Amino acid sequence: MAVVDAKMSDYFQRYIVPLAGVFIVLRILHYVLSKLHPIVFAKICPIVSRKHHLEIKEHKDKLFSDLAATRKDSNQRFFALEIGCGPGANFALYPANTSLLVVEPNSRFEESAVKNAAKHPSLEISKFLAMGAEDLKGHVEDSSQDAVVSTLTMCSVDDIDAVVSEIHRILKPGGRFYFVEHTETHNKNSWTHFMQRMMVPVVFTLAHCQINNTFYVSVDRAGFSKVQYTKMDIAKCPRLFRSHVLGFAVK
Repeated sequence: MAVVDAKMSDYFQRYIVPLAGVFIVLRILHYVLSKLHPIVFAKICPIVSRKHHLEIKEHKDKLFSDLAATRKDSNQRFFALEIGCGPGANFALYPANTSLLVVEPNSRFEESAVKNAAKHPSLEISKFLAMGAEDLKGHVEDSSQDAVVSTLTMCSVDDIDAVVSEIHRILKPGGRFYFVEHTETHNKNSWTHFMQRMMVPVVFTLAHCQINNTFYVSVDRAGFSKVQYTKMDIAKCPRLFRSHVLGFAVK
């Protein structure tokens, strides 16, 4: 019996204690970083988004070229909603006479977003909602938006299905949801896929990012009349964030 107790004690000290220690450290880090993340991210995001925008500009320009496809008259007001606009890297892509409703959980981006919007006279930010996009009822009416845009945002939402459901609700019939998102690697039999899975808790703790998300699955099953997207790897992006999905869905 004493031998068994000694083995159990040794096993506990060798494995359970270190694992518990790692868990506690990660929880503390998560708490601290959750407080610091909005501040740090507001500083880093403009640099990262500008770099990413340049690396993928050709693909984004092509994707967003028909952003106003639902509008018959160019003088007609175009109503769009962007989820997680950050400092406004996409503002130049919106058509003339756009009324943009911004949903951005980090309120620290409001000042830079408004300042950037001022560079585009044909774009007006109608409202800045400092909140998540999982439940916009009471803030955004049913069938009120011509388009919804999301770029590099779905990895950080709390409930992708809920966000996609809200997007479907607020789009007008025929309205479009445009997206450019990094996802789980497209090559499932690779070291990159293995490393992504291993790094999930670390990346989520440090950056509140689900590095292995497959958000397009939620889009596929959300009830859109048409879903069209392309899976591609952006070579200049870090390997763990290289796989992207670009496309649109029509209500």
